[in-house]
Amino acid sequence: MDFEFIDFRKKRKWIRTGAQSIREGEEVVAVLGYITDITREKQEEIDLKRAKEKAEENDSLKSAFLNNISRELRTPMNSILGFSEILIRPGLEEQQRITYTRVLHKSIRKLLETVENTLTIAHLQTHQIVLNPIEFPVERLLTDSLREARVKLSEQEKNHIGVQLVGDCVGVYLRADFTKLQTCLNILIDNAIKFTEKGRIEIAFEAGESDVIFQISDTGSGFPEDKKHIAFQAFAQGDDQVRLNHGGLGLGLSICSGLIHLMRGRLELETKGKEGTRIRILLNKSMAIHRSA
Repeated sequence: MDFEFIDFRKKRKWIRTGAQSIREGEEVVAVLGYITDITREKQEEIDLKRAKEKAEENDSLKSAFLNNISRELRTPMNSILGFSEILIRPGLEEQQRITYTRVLHKSIRKLLETVENTLTIAHLQTHQIVLNPIEFPVERLLTDSLREARVKLSEQEKNHIGVQLVGDCVGVYLRADFTKLQTCLNILIDNAIKFTEKGRIEIAFEAGESDVIFQISDTGSGFPEDKKHIAFQAFAQGDDQVRLNHGGLGLGLSICSGLIHLMRGRLELETKGKEGTRIRILLNKSMAIHRSA
């Protein structure tokens, strides 16, 4: 019989116990008991099981990625081919030309985003990303992100969703990779817009005691509690319904996590079922240069 327990060093242990009777004829003259430490054997079983589950999870994610990237590439490419053919036809009215050109532009942007995200995750995994830190005002970074958020809301016909900046960033400067930090904020804002149908989105900043904190909050559908542990893995998405309803490759949070890690920062995800999501980017306070008068 096997038993599990915690020893005096607070380490998990397993032992196997048993007994064997020694007989002389029909009479039991002794009982031989034994206790064997099987901790190593049990730990190997656990590690093997975890490795198997991880491999199966990775296979599932890769299969989902291949299916998704096929759709994410074909859909905009078909749109580009179709509407470019329409645009070269003679006699097209000006308003139709404007409408079709906008659709064409949107499809090209979507295709470019898919290619860029795929290349970025590949570069992160092969350690080919190089940081280019510069000094910049936080206000500029957040103002650009707010402007981009409003454009995206308009494009997706979600102008009824409010978006606002929260916190005092005037006069605060950072020394970091502006472009990559902006990419991370835009990824988080894009996700907030994608999964929010009503309510608001907040872009917040705080210079804490030990960290510089950027926070994106929304009142959207949230992230499944049982999937939080894979939220920052490449190709991971909340569930199959997310893939069907919203598309995407499941690379955004993984890219964001990888870039922030390069900046020696971290991401924190907080979600409450279907009551929205809050994601924080935490960077070391030493990256803040000064607050002007």
